[in-house]
Amino acid sequence: MNIRTRLLLLTSLPLLLNACAAHPIQTDETPQKNNELVWKAEIEQRLDSISTAVPADMSEELARLQAKMTVLEAENHREYLDTNNQIDALTIQITELNKELKSLHSKLQKLKSGAQEQSREQQKVEKVEPLKKAEVKPKVISAADIQRQNERAKKAYYASYFALKNGDYFEASLGFRNFIRDFPDSKLTGEANYWYGEALLAQGDAAMAIQAFQKIIKNKATTARHAAAMLKTGFIYEEQKKMDEAVSIYNSLIRQHPASSEAETARSRIQRKSGQN
Repeated sequence: MNIRTRLLLLTSLPLLLNACAAHPIQTDETPQKNNELVWKAEIEQRLDSISTAVPADMSEELARLQAKMTVLEAENHREYLDTNNQIDALTIQITELNKELKSLHSKLQKLKSGAQEQSREQQKVEKVEPLKKAEVKPKVISAADIQRQNERAKKAYYASYFALKNGDYFEASLGFRNFIRDFPDSKLTGEANYWYGEALLAQGDAAMAIQAFQKIIKNKATTARHAAAMLKTGFIYEEQKKMDEAVSIYNSLIRQHPASSEAETARSRIQRKSGQN
């Protein structure tokens, strides 16, 4: 027996008892039969009224519960979707972190390899230096040797230059330093010195960068990147709050390269500093 049937019986029981009390049993068969018909009609009428009233109330309650259940189901589905979205976001973050970890590991390996290579090169130099001192006769270099030397110089220069442009500043600085050592007489040595300073500066080594730029500045004014090296040195002095040194190098730049774009920049820098004072 379901809840609805039980409610109907409990609700109709008092009404049935009242109806029985209102119509006592008669001894005469005909009047008794008539009374039973009236009593039955009254009971059916009351049951009909009960059946139409109670289910309506229960339908409203059922509808309210169904509406509430629908809201709860919607909230549960939304929380389920939010949880899935959070899991997806965390998965993406973990993937990105793994990529960064692999990149850092690769850079670390490059640093170790570079340090080892540098150590081996230094050992080679130390072994070769005594032999160079013992040499008496200069080696005759043919035109073919010069051509091959120039090709090796270009290859080494552009390998370091592309490393710099790709943001691998350590590899670039190591390559340019080796280039300057291995090809001191190359036409690209001035360029290599300048980019060597830029690579050092990108790594935060301003002192070593100035030394690289100074090697260019000490040469003739016609040296490649001479004006650029002077201007960059002035920038570094400004960053270090060494205003007198910066103004001095700017003035030298203007004197030696008066028509250059670097000289124009130096003039504007001096004017700005004068205005601030």
